[in-house]
This record gives sequence, structure tokens and C-alpha cells, in this order.
Amino acid sequence: VVIIDGLDECDGDSTQGEIVRLILGLKRYLLPILFLISSRPEPVIRRAFESFPRTSLIRLPLDKTLHPDRDIHHFLVNEFKRIYQQCVEAGMPPVSRLPWPSPEDVDVLVQKSSGHFVYAATVIRFV
Repeated sequence: VVIIDGLDECDGDSTQGEIVRLILGLKRYLLPILFLISSRPEPVIRRAFESFPRTSLIRLPLDKTLHPDRDIHHFLVNEFKRIYQQCVEAGMPPVSRLPWPSPEDVDVLVQKSSGHFVYAATVIRFV
């Protein structure tokens, strides 16, 4: 598996399109390789992907249809419980009762994440 993250951030439209065309050209070699490409749907990238056979391409839009807020909420609740438990096991006096933080605070963090796990993961990293 080859992962290309942020294809839309490559310099120039021609470079972005050329990368997609090169990957499509590899198909004729029947290599046991998969590509995972993440990108904003810029016009040049969308056009380049239009030349892919439908059987070779799975498009997975990362929008609200996948309900990321539910998963992010679950992640935050579990991670805060883990952090709380680690503090208890280390003999630190609890600063609050469970649930910590409050459900309202977790909801605010979920809203601020705007569907992106990186925000929630960053919050947890610095708690």
C-alpha cells in the first residue's frame, strides 16, 4: 500500500495531474500494489481521476455522511476516561468526578473538531 496524503498540495496543477496519470499507467504492469490518495477535490485532480476505470477506483468523501462526530465523541470520551484512570492509578487526587470532562465540554470539543480526528487527537495529546 502506497499512501499519498495531500495530493492537492503538490506544486502546480500539472504535477498533481501527472502523479495521477503515472499511477494509472502502473495498472498495465499488474503489480500487487494499492494506492490510497487523500486530497481536496481540486478540478485538475478530479479530471485526472475521471480516466480511471470505475472498477479500479473507490471514492470516499470525508464529509458529514460518514458521521465523524459520533466517532470523535466516542474517541474523546474513552481517551478522557483513560487519562483519568491513569491519574488515579498514579495516586494523583482527582480534580473532578466522573464524567470528566463534562458531557457539555466534550460536545464543545466535538463541534470544534469539525469532523477532523486530528483536532481531537491533538487535544488529547496536550491534556
